Amino acid sequence: MVSYFGVIEVEKQAYVEISTEIIDLNDNSLLQQQDLENPSTIKGHWKKGENYENLRRSIEEAISKSFRELRSKF
Repeated sequence: MVSYFGVIEVEKQAYVEISTEIIDLNDNSLLQQQDLENPSTIKGHWKKGENYENLRRSIEEAISKSFRELRSKF
Protein backbone atom coordinates (compact mmCIF):
# COMPACT_ATOMS: atom_id res chain seq x y z
CA MET A 1 0.00 0.00 0.00
CA VAL A 2 1.30 3.43 -0.93
CA SER A 3 0.10 6.56 0.89
CA TYR A 4 0.59 10.11 -0.26
CA PHE A 5 0.18 13.26 1.74
CA GLY A 6 0.92 16.78 0.61
CA VAL A 7 -0.23 20.32 0.24
CA ILE A 8 -1.05 21.89 -3.09
CA GLU A 9 -1.10 25.68 -3.40
CA VAL A 10 -4.34 26.62 -5.07
CA GLU A 11 -4.23 30.39 -4.72
CA LYS A 12 -1.54 32.79 -3.67
CA GLN A 13 -3.28 35.46 -1.64
CA ALA A 14 -2.70 37.31 1.58
CA TYR A 15 -5.95 37.84 3.43
CA VAL A 16 -6.97 40.48 5.96
CA GLU A 17 -10.18 40.68 7.96
CA ILE A 18 -10.92 43.78 10.03
CA SER A 19 -13.94 44.16 12.30
CA THR A 20 -14.87 47.55 13.75
CA GLU A 21 -17.56 48.66 16.17
CA ILE A 22 -18.55 52.16 17.20
CA ILE A 23 -20.22 52.17 20.60
CA ASP A 24 -21.96 55.02 22.39
CA LEU A 25 -20.30 55.02 25.81
CA ASN A 26 -23.26 56.78 27.41
CA ASP A 27 -25.54 53.77 27.05
CA ASN A 28 -23.25 51.13 25.45
CA SER A 29 -25.41 50.98 22.34
CA LEU A 30 -23.90 49.80 19.09
CA LEU A 31 -23.95 52.69 16.61
CA GLN A 32 -22.14 51.02 13.72
CA GLN A 33 -20.50 47.71 12.94
CA GLN A 34 -18.36 47.02 9.90
CA ASP A 35 -16.57 43.86 8.77
CA LEU A 36 -14.07 44.10 5.93
CA GLU A 37 -12.38 41.24 4.14
CA ASN A 38 -9.65 42.04 1.64
CA PRO A 39 -7.44 39.61 -0.23
CA SER A 40 -4.26 40.65 -1.99
CA THR A 41 -2.54 38.50 -4.59
CA ILE A 42 0.99 37.48 -3.67
CA LYS A 43 3.34 38.46 -6.48
CA GLY A 44 6.03 35.84 -6.88
CA HIS A 45 6.85 33.01 -4.50
CA TRP A 46 5.44 33.63 -0.99
CA LYS A 47 8.46 32.11 0.77
CA LYS A 48 10.96 34.41 -0.97
CA GLY A 49 13.74 35.75 1.22
CA GLU A 50 14.59 35.40 4.85
CA ASN A 51 11.64 37.54 5.99
CA TYR A 52 9.04 36.41 3.41
CA GLU A 53 9.13 39.77 1.59
CA ASN A 54 6.47 38.88 -1.02
CA LEU A 55 4.05 37.60 1.61
CA ARG A 56 4.68 40.60 3.89
CA ARG A 57 4.16 43.06 1.02
CA SER A 58 0.85 41.43 0.07
CA ILE A 59 -0.40 41.51 3.66
CA GLU A 60 0.54 45.21 3.90
CA GLU A 61 -1.34 45.90 0.65
CA ALA A 62 -4.46 44.16 1.98
CA ILE A 63 -4.25 46.15 5.25
CA SER A 64 -3.85 49.44 3.35
CA LYS A 65 -6.81 48.60 1.12
CA SER A 66 -8.94 47.89 4.21
CA PHE A 67 -7.96 51.18 5.85
CA ARG A 68 -8.75 53.14 2.66
CA GLU A 69 -12.14 51.44 2.48
CA LEU A 70 -12.87 52.24 6.15
CA ARG A 71 -11.85 55.89 5.76
CA SER A 72 -14.09 56.34 2.73
CA LYS A 73 -17.13 55.39 4.84
CA PHE A 74 -16.70 58.31 7.26
